[in-house]
Amino acid sequence: TPVAINAVQVGAFARKTDTGYRAIALQYETPGGTQYNSGNSTLAGTYTRPVYLLATNPSTGSAWTLSDVNNMRIGTKVTT
Repeated sequence: TPVAINAVQVGAFARKTDTGYRAIALQYETPGGTQYNSGNSTLAGTYTRPVYLLATNPSTGSAWTLSDVNNMRIGTKVTT
């Protein structure tokens, strides 16, 4: 059991496989369904690693708890 959780980092390794413009956002979703997105990260033909650092739980504004982390849902969202 951790003493403290200083931050949560959401990351991905992503690239595009076509010639068009593509961007993604990293996403955190609370158990209640509220979604929080990072800014857009433009994808290239080579792998890039966008990172979304959450110092506090955005739904409470408080420090992360073990329950928050265990119940979180994370993923990526294609934005363009």
